[in-house]
Amino acid sequence: MKRGFRILITFYLFQIFITACSQSDDGDTCTGGSPKSFEVIYNDLDIKAIERNDTSLQSKQTIQREAFNLALELSFESSEIDSSNKTTFIDLFKMESILACSPIPDQYIQKDPISNITIFQADLTNNKKVDITKGFQVSIDLLDEKYSIQQFLEERKNIFGYSLLDLLIIEPIDANTILDNYIFEVIITLESGVQISSQTQEITFI
Repeated sequence: MKRGFRILITFYLFQIFITACSQSDDGDTCTGGSPKSFEVIYNDLDIKAIERNDTSLQSKQTIQREAFNLALELSFESSEIDSSNKTTFIDLFKMESILACSPIPDQYIQKDPISNITIFQADLTNNKKVDITKGFQVSIDLLDEKYSIQQFLEERKNIFGYSLLDLLIIEPIDANTILDNYIFEVIITLESGVQISSQTQEITFI
């Protein structure tokens, strides 16, 4: 029984090693390494009016109403978290080479997480601002799901784990409710209470 168990474990580890360290399609040896962890602090925001599905994120001042999206680009400072003193299962069994051939994505820990995102539409003639946050949503094409902004913030860790959030595309639920010739202002509030804000130029719909 014990001998059978040892054979089973040996076969399992061998399969992992072969799978992890197999060569790529072009014949090159796989590369990678232990995942790193970074502490992230958001410090700036830039927002743009863009056309839906425009991967170039080109800013628009005149845009078709039905194609209107807002791109929120977050700037941040990051510092690597020292993991040299941590001992893992991989370390105990000296399997660094396996991990190197099966790289795990780096982790980004928000030191001061985003707690709220508020979107305003502002009239330049009288400086009046209207909160239109509930009129926007986040669409996750990969999951074929749509979230309110608050739902997205609450579920983000479950959806994306510790991946870096430096770009967020939001879309109006009903573009016909968005007024013409206005600017858009976005305020991001961090858990500490610190606020980061930015605004678009005046947007004209066609």
